[in-house]
Formats: sequence, C-alpha cells, structure tokens
Amino acid sequence: MIIARLRYHKAVIMKAAMQVFRRPSYMTLAVASGVAVFMLAVLLPNASLIADIFGSPAVSFAAKVKFVGALLGSIGMNFTALSAFSTIAISALFGINSAMMVYRLRRKKTMVKPKEAIAGLGGLAGGALGIGCAACGSLLLNSFLAFWGGAGVLALFPLGGAEFGALGALLLVVSLALVSRDIAAAPTC
Repeated sequence: MIIARLRYHKAVIMKAAMQVFRRPSYMTLAVASGVAVFMLAVLLPNASLIADIFGSPAVSFAAKVKFVGALLGSIGMNFTALSAFSTIAISALFGINSAMMVYRLRRKKTMVKPKEAIAGLGGLAGGALGIGCAACGSLLLNSFLAFWGGAGVLALFPLGGAEFGALGALLLVVSLALVSRDIAAAPTC
C-alpha cells in the first residue's frame, strides 16, 4: 500500500516536472533559487570573514571572488557527509519547489494552498535548522540555543542536529508532491 502510494506520487511529480521544466525560464528559476540557497547555507557560517575580506582594500576583487569560490568548494571538508548531502538536497528541492509554485501561481491565477505553502516554508525552515559544518554543528540552531543558554542540547540528538536537515528535506518533498498534484490535475472551470 505504501509502495503504491510512493509510486503514484513519484509519477505525479514527474508529470508535473515535465510540464513545468519544458520551459527554460522555470529551469532558470529553479537553478538560480537552488544555487542561492546553497550559497547562503555554505557562506553564512563565514559571513564575518567574508565581510572582512570584501571590506579590505588590500585584497583585489579577483582574489575576493576566488576566496568565495574556495569557501563554496569547502563543503566536502567542512560539512559531514550527511550534512553536505542534506544541504545539497534542500537547495535542489527548494529550487524545484520554487519554480513549480511560481508556475502554479501563474497558471491558475490563484494563491497557493495553505498546506502547500506551509510544507514548503516548513521544509526550508527545518532544512535551515539542520545546516551546519562538522566543527560547529547546526549553524542556526546552535546560535538560537546559545542565545537561550542551551547549545549543548544538540549533543543529545543521535545525529547532532542533522535530523533537522532530513526533516526539512522531507517537508520539501511533501510540498513538492502537493504542488505537483495540483499542477498535474486537469484544469477546471
């Protein structure tokens, strides 16, 4: 029963994706928003260092760009395998979800259903809580818990907070399934 439902949702998502991504503008939107989320996730832990480098007149612009590129390439070293996979998955799913929601909004000229929006935003929020490197753990959750005096709470989780990344990815898949079902449905008057 569960396998049949998963196959059904996979087919619906594929049908909707084929419909949406045959237009290059939606592919561009998906890639751009996915890359933006990925860059934010990878560069945010080093925001103060990046600000110092970009604020320094002694560093050439080319060196600044090369430095940011090196930081983006460091995901394999600074993140655990699970955290890196989660970050990449959340970025890709967010990009796909964004393009499909925009397509749906333009096609149906109606607002996105609340459960679609909640699942999508919940997925991004949950994923953002799970983003982090091997050394500092969950970036946003550690910062939030430290503010309240409970940064060690993440040590109680079996995966050190990476569960939030998995939860975020799952919520984004749910949102994708809901939006896809609406896109793939025959238009009604």
